[in-house]
Amino acid sequence: ELTTDLQSYSQILQPELAQKVCLLPMEQQIIAKKAACKVRIEYFVSHYLRQELPLRIPKFHEDIYKYLVDRLYLRLVFRAPTGFAKTSVVGFAYPIYLICYELSARIIYISATASFAERRLRDIKQVFESNSKICSEFDIEPGNIWRDNEITLSNGVNILALGSGSQITGERPTDIIADDIETEEDCKSEVK
Repeated sequence: ELTTDLQSYSQILQPELAQKVCLLPMEQQIIAKKAACKVRIEYFVSHYLRQELPLRIPKFHEDIYKYLVDRLYLRLVFRAPTGFAKTSVVGFAYPIYLICYELSARIIYISATASFAERRLRDIKQVFESNSKICSEFDIEPGNIWRDNEITLSNGVNILALGSGSQITGERPTDIIADDIETEEDCKSEVK
């Protein structure tokens, strides 16, 4: 459902700009909102993923989002204590953002086990099955591949979920997200 609520736009735009955007026709409001959210992932999360991630975005997450949106680095590693919602940020919100803005053609999501990676992919699939705001404003729906370990969206973006140690040669990913790839057993081994 679309909204012209000034308070909603004030969360993602500067107040003066939010007032001007509210005066635009609805189609132009959506364009302005999507442009603002593309530059700041935290705006994207607070506006489009409010139902899935309802808590206020902490400064720690804003810092991660800044690194992700800049895309200046070939590799990024984020470490934080358990409970800091790294998976929610990097393994959930970020791939959805990449899909919506078509910033990646092929994402590989790797976790310690294939079943864990598939659970994360299931969460992402759920967004494109039930989040009407994302689906309508970005014109995205499930595509021709919709399996437990792989999906393709109607805009052509593909995500493959794999366990660590899986073969990825030949997959040609544009982005690889490795989340919780170590198991307790891996960490205890002197060899590894």
